[in-house]
Amino acid sequence: MSRSQVLIIGGGPAGSSAAYFLAKQGIKVTLLDKDRWPRDKVCGGGLTTNCLPVLEKMDVIEQVEQKADFKYDGYIIHSAEGEQIKAPVRRRAENGPSKQIPYCYVIKRDSFDEILLNKAKKAGANVQTGVEAKRVEEGEPSKVITKDGRAFEADILIVADGSGGPITRHFTKNLHKGSAIAVRGYYSGVKDVGSVIEFFLDDELGFGYGWLFPLGDGRINTGIGLDAAFLKRRKKNVRQVFEEMLEKPQLKERMADAKLEGKLEAFPLRMGFDKGAFRHNRVLFVGDSAKLIYPLSGEGIAYALQSGEIAANTITEVYQTELPDYKKLARYEIECRESFSDFKYATRLQMLMSRPKVQRFFYKNSLYDYDLSQRAIGILEHSSDVSTFFNLRTILKSFVIATKRKLSPNGNQGRGKRVEGSETSENNKAQNEKLEGRT
Repeated sequence: MSRSQVLIIGGGPAGSSAAYFLAKQGIKVTLLDKDRWPRDKVCGGGLTTNCLPVLEKMDVIEQVEQKADFKYDGYIIHSAEGEQIKAPVRRRAENGPSKQIPYCYVIKRDSFDEILLNKAKKAGANVQTGVEAKRVEEGEPSKVITKDGRAFEADILIVADGSGGPITRHFTKNLHKGSAIAVRGYYSGVKDVGSVIEFFLDDELGFGYGWLFPLGDGRINTGIGLDAAFLKRRKKNVRQVFEEMLEKPQLKERMADAKLEGKLEAFPLRMGFDKGAFRHNRVLFVGDSAKLIYPLSGEGIAYALQSGEIAANTITEVYQTELPDYKKLARYEIECRESFSDFKYATRLQMLMSRPKVQRFFYKNSLYDYDLSQRAIGILEHSSDVSTFFNLRTILKSFVIATKRKLSPNGNQGRGKRVEGSETSENNKAQNEKLEGRT
């Protein structure tokens, strides 16, 4: 029987970041992952700037830069009517508004996750791949039994096996509450692929969206994500809705000669902020296992990295005394509630924007008002807090903008023509040509 101070189930970004920071502090940590590596994961593969602080602390930015498939320098949100809102990539600042940066990364998960797992291994974590955890026996210590019958004991357990993992399912009630579903595919031969990430809104998606992530040389990662309950009401499956999206005017001509590489793959997204999802006695939940998927975009990598670091920092405090003080694990819940409190507001906004009339109201306002358009994309990429949206001043301003929009001779377009993309696209073009040449 193997015994550690900390046992981590799952080697994705959440598990690897926790393992890295724990090992750096000299804590005996074992990480189990069911797959043989490198392994792919169904995901968009776009890293937001919220990933960068943890990646910098792990000192892997240079490796990510080398392995990235593409560097994107902005965003476009397309409406069903063919209108566009554009904005550059921004990064949160410690104090004050977010700052524009030249680019961020699109990278396949087999490359990205392997970078993180190898970093944890080099820091001293006992990483074992191809070892599938099947059940857990709670206690002090807890015991995890693997598929091949081996037992691993630890004082503290970190669950990072994803929203549908067997250990997460052991602890979680109402597992599918607030869930969404997405489908993704890789295509080549796509026309007019720029250097920006594109989002597509449509009433047929509710408050879901379609995405297009550029990979260079006419290749893209594209897909849709939408609420599972909404999909059920429409009596369609996610692949049908995806195929319908590709026939929309914004994509039909661009995809005319495109070819699917491999097959479409679907995956669940377990969303909905739950302040009780972070800890159970000496068991900590991180990443998707803690429902840390941003409701407005379905992005989870940044919050997986962040929760892994928070878990490691909390556990380090437990072992600062001669005898471990496990009561300090309660601090993890407090830190997570504070760090991810904006998810509550994002969930409320998601529910509000699920109404097509409300979604169109705010989109038309964003087209008209430049500052509002930049703020909208800031909320989508989460370089700005959603909580700043829910105040009387913002609501009143929205109705003032709507009134001006209706009275304007240009109607909905108004000042929206000023909404331009990133000014860094030419500088970024040369760097992406190097990446295309490498792949």
